[in-house]
Amino acid sequence: MQKAKIGSQPFGSGVTRPMTAAGASGTPQSGMPSWGDIAASDPHLLVDLVAAASDITLMLDAAGRILGLRVNPASSDFGKLDHWVGRPITDFLTPESIPKFESSRDRLAQGGPPSRPIEINHRDNAVWEFPIRYVLQPVGTDGALLMMGRDLRPVAETQRQLVQAQIALERGYEAQREFDSRYRLLLATVTDAIALVSLSDGRVTDANDHAADLFGGARKDLIGTVFASQFAETRRTEMEARLVNAAMSERAEPILLTTARTGRPLVLVPNVFRVGGDRVAICRLAPQNAPTAADIPAALPDALFAAAIEGILFTDTKGVIRDANERFLSMVDAGALPSVKSRTLGEFLARGQVDLGVILENVQRLGEVRMYATELVSDFGSRVPVELSATRLRTGDGPPLIGFVFRDASRAETMRLPPAQGGGASQANILELVGSASLKEIVAETSDVIEKLCIETAIKLTNNNRVAAAEMLGLSRQSLYVKLRKYDFLKKGEDD
Repeated sequence: MQKAKIGSQPFGSGVTRPMTAAGASGTPQSGMPSWGDIAASDPHLLVDLVAAASDITLMLDAAGRILGLRVNPASSDFGKLDHWVGRPITDFLTPESIPKFESSRDRLAQGGPPSRPIEINHRDNAVWEFPIRYVLQPVGTDGALLMMGRDLRPVAETQRQLVQAQIALERGYEAQREFDSRYRLLLATVTDAIALVSLSDGRVTDANDHAADLFGGARKDLIGTVFASQFAETRRTEMEARLVNAAMSERAEPILLTTARTGRPLVLVPNVFRVGGDRVAICRLAPQNAPTAADIPAALPDALFAAAIEGILFTDTKGVIRDANERFLSMVDAGALPSVKSRTLGEFLARGQVDLGVILENVQRLGEVRMYATELVSDFGSRVPVELSATRLRTGDGPPLIGFVFRDASRAETMRLPPAQGGGASQANILELVGSASLKEIVAETSDVIEKLCIETAIKLTNNNRVAAAEMLGLSRQSLYVKLRKYDFLKKGEDD
């Protein structure tokens, strides 16, 4: 195959023909060399200029076959492309790029003006693709084409990163709108009066309609005002200090204030948190005579609650700890109330959620649980045997709570007499069997009685919840069902 020639050297050997219409006017200024002079004096210089001006340069014949190519030395990431020479360029174009290339080539072949640069995608080895922006220039009269291309991969990578950033930004906006909608809905539907106060300037950043009603105004008029101005004889610095001190104490103490507009006494319970580097106090407001769940520990005799020798605990109806005295904290080896607050009581019981589920179910059904034997387990693994009692508490308009009293049973266990020394009617009944039955029969009969009593007690405590009863007795479900069938408890439980 004869290579297209520019000047006196073929393109593949490093020489190209000077451009005419797209290059210069061909009429050099006086004293200045023309393109022809440069090509004639140093043909290699013109080829190097073309190669340096583009990342990849192709020479095609009239049929679109690649006669030669030059790659800019600075663009080494193209790899080896020598196998392109002698093959049609369409073998190395993606399907959507072939019509674009053929359209531009046919327009030039029909004598049309040079087209604008075209962007086409090359493919090689079926998996490697890279975009190139080409300028097509006819060479000679035999239909040969010179294609000078710029690598678009950096541009494509930048565009890809921009699209990914835009998608991530849109997702962030969607998530923000979703959280904002949830926050607005929660603030509007909650039954408590809530006001959010920025501690940097002491102004109300947000509030619900219930809070505005307590101050005797509209919500839009409350937002943006100095929170201290809503109360009688209260300074801004004094208000901020009281909010911080009350929120940072171990037990949030209510603040008693009087509204400036209506003269209504209010109880304020604050909690401080950080958002965006700014400290914000979320203030729960209520009339002074309206009891709330947070006021319950203060309504109890403080001396008894603090100095009781039994552990005292308050939880909600799901077992989440709301308050506890020092004795309970000592039983579970907790340093302070915040380390156990908002955790479930089941985390500190020996059988975990099984014990807690049995207790809560019986409290909801019967109103109380008495002398329930279990163990308290600390975060460090120590165990304390206890007997607990639980009672459902009514808190007026507030949510119901459950009060627990824990009594340390470790001393009682050590002081109990061994069974052989206790006597009793059950022992007398067993002794009467001596002589009338063998020792093996006596032991078997006694074991059956004890086993039956234990299973019956577990079924009653769990309200016929057999999964919880099996876990309480340390049996598998299959073993429990066998024993239920043995003592005729299975049919009885189904009838109940």
